[in-house]
Amino acid sequence: MQRGLKPDLTLLLDAPVGVALSRAKRRNADQEGDRFERERESFFERVRRGYLDIAAAEPQRVKIIDAARELEEVGRLLRVAVATSYQAPAYQAPACRVPANDSRRGIVIGRAAR
Repeated sequence: MQRGLKPDLTLLLDAPVGVALSRAKRRNADQEGDRFERERESFFERVRRGYLDIAAAEPQRVKIIDAARELEEVGRLLRVAVATSYQAPAYQAPACRVPANDSRRGIVIGRAAR
């Protein structure tokens, strides 16, 4: 946050600490890990609890995504969260006036050519 500004939507990818740590170890199996990754599990539990507290305090803005699921399902949940948070009106092609005797009559503006 900067100067009192808040995002319209925050997506919190949440997984139990044990799941997250085992994934990180698998992902970084050939590396030692940095200072942050060597923290105790209790540290990560406190951090997780802090983010979940924020989500509970601001449920309209912060959407919790179950990141313990399979990758494809997490992606689907993210798309749903974004789509339902931003209910934008359907795209309307701009009006196009074509004279009745013009050979271009029937062209739809705003659609990809086939």
